[in-house]
Amino acid sequence: MFTHNPDRWRRPACQPNPLSAPEREEIRAGIERCETDSVIAGRLGRHRATINAEINRNGGRARYTATAAQTRADSSRARPKATRFDADPALRSCGGCGRVA
Repeated sequence: MFTHNPDRWRRPACQPNPLSAPEREEIRAGIERCETDSVIAGRLGRHRATINAEINRNGGRARYTATAAQTRADSSRARPKATRFDADPALRSCGGCGRVA
């Protein structure tokens, strides 16, 4: 019978080593050479799902650019982040009541 073992529970794996700018440039070059995600991933020593997610997150194969992908990654990693309340003027105008005009 299967039982849950809290000693074996693990936190979801976060990305311990995010893609670097040179890796993103290599992804762009691989796309230009019409290589598959698996071929690009093998060259970079990454899982193909990582490469696929990176490409899809940044415009797909037709619009992927390494510089835009790196800029997006840098801004999403930046701290401190603005709260939703601070970032949304409509939310601020209602005073946090939950009703946006």
